[in-house]
Amino acid sequence: TQVMDLVYQIIDLKDNVHDQQKTTAFSEMSAKFDLEKKEAEILNKNLALELAEGELNRQGILRNSLLAGLLLAIIIVGLVYRNHRLKSASNKELKQKNEEIEALNEAKSRWFVNVSHELRTPLTLVKGPLMNASVSEKLNPKVKEHLKMAVRNLGNLENLVNEILDLSKMESGKMGLI
Repeated sequence: TQVMDLVYQIIDLKDNVHDQQKTTAFSEMSAKFDLEKKEAEILNKNLALELAEGELNRQGILRNSLLAGLLLAIIIVGLVYRNHRLKSASNKELKQKNEEIEALNEAKSRWFVNVSHELRTPLTLVKGPLMNASVSEKLNPKVKEHLKMAVRNLGNLENLVNEILDLSKMESGKMGLI
């Protein structure tokens, strides 16, 4: 019986050692499983962190692109406005120059009309007596010929004066082109 008790004790001891080995192995496996589980969580968190960083980078790039686009749009609007302002100033200056040129042309036309009228009166006054004298029978034929030439040249001058007056009428729109 003592041997049996010893055998039972050995078996109990062996069972206890075996239970302890299994408990130790289970604890080691549990610890290993917990470690692998924590490593997997860390990897998942690292992956989530990398994804979040990527999203932040993408949003930063998007934000920078939008800011660059907005800045470019502001610059373009500024250039368009500046161009419009320069064109407007240029058009205003051209309009003013055109008005000055028109005023000068009108003054020139008035001057030609006035000079033409001033020339027409003396030409008419000179032509009448010369025509009367050229038809006189008492004059020397040479003098008569000179008087006829003078009357003819006065007629040419009158035609030139009339052309100047007609030109000024056409410029003012009072006479149509022939």
